[in-house]
Amino acid sequence: MTEQADRNLLDGIRAGRREDCARLVHDHYQAIYRFVLHLTRSEAEAEDLTQDTFTDAWEKIGAFEGRSTLRTWLHRIAYGKF
Repeated sequence: MTEQADRNLLDGIRAGRREDCARLVHDHYQAIYRFVLHLTRSEAEAEDLTQDTFTDAWEKIGAFEGRSTLRTWLHRIAYGKF
């Protein structure tokens, strides 16, 4: 995603647009899942931690300052779960 696309997506999520929330998950789920699977070596645990990552992201979306990409931010949240 481009920086502008990230900003547009964030604006939509913060405005409560469900389609933008779904878009974030659609665009990043597989990358986060593969990352966590690499760390855990467990498909079941990777699925749980990936879902937990997105749950935490929703709770913290207001604190995201944009100093990194959404992808980097989500990976950092996921790594913190491990």
